[in-house]
Amino acid sequence: MARVVIPRGPYQKGIRRRREIVDAASRIFARYGYGGSLRQIANDVGVTPAALARHFGNKYGLLQAVLNHWEDDDAHHFEGARGLEYFRRLPGLMNYHTTEPGLIELLLTLATEATDPQHPARDWAVERYQTVVNLGIRYLREARELGEVGPMDDEQIEIESRGVFALMDGMQLQWLLDPSLPVVHMFEVQLNTILERWVRGAKVQTPLIRPLRGDEAMAIEPDGAAAIEAASAAAIEAAGAAAIEQGTGDVSGRALARGRPRGRPDRTSASIRRQANRRHTGVGTGVDDRKRSPGPSSSNSITTRASES
Repeated sequence: MARVVIPRGPYQKGIRRRREIVDAASRIFARYGYGGSLRQIANDVGVTPAALARHFGNKYGLLQAVLNHWEDDDAHHFEGARGLEYFRRLPGLMNYHTTEPGLIELLLTLATEATDPQHPARDWAVERYQTVVNLGIRYLREARELGEVGPMDDEQIEIESRGVFALMDGMQLQWLLDPSLPVVHMFEVQLNTILERWVRGAKVQTPLIRPLRGDEAMAIEPDGAAAIEAASAAAIEAAGAAAIEQGTGDVSGRALARGRPRGRPDRTSASIRRQANRRHTGVGTGVDDRKRSPGPSSSNSITTRASES
């Protein structure tokens, strides 16, 4: 049976001192953010700034050690999580982060500075984000295997994972600028929208036009809507004329509706109704106006009879 070797002597003392420095630095940076100084940390631990340099090389080495320690501590939030449960616990992690705004500031500031390829923390920042994204990918793949989400290929899973953590970091940055924001609630609302889409298995895409029937297919053309409107108007007009020819005289919505395709809305315009009425009365159709002219008024007839007597 292998024996566990416990470090002794100077090596064990060095590990303990390093841990004390990281704990002290975590407290300082949690309170002062990126502005925390090595001198403050050294005074808190009871060592000189030179001793800090021996353990971590420079301030960036110490910053990285603090952030690694912070994120290792975050791991307990996800114990036992599988699949989508990992993502559902992210708002709880953000809530925990809001109790230590200085460390959020430290992370986001260092990550932003590390966008410079020559920055001493560049490799750390790239590796850190890749580790976080890969963790999300792993849990989302597990959700796919458990049947918790709709079909997703590996490319979409990576895109979704990156999007979630970009949303998280972006909202935490906005909260640093405006601490009055209910950042945890805002993040949870957006995250729930994403989770619902995953569960439905729907990708982000432009809305589709509903399937069209028969001559409605022209609706997908640039002038399709106008063509359908014109066709409907012609059908309605024909129905109105047919009703008149049958002697019903019914040019109301009931007669027009009988000529309208079933299930289609009544698109009769005022001009079509007027045209149908003109056909019924003969106005504007060439009918001799004398046939439609009323006879003498009743008052004129009385006057004529009086003079004849």
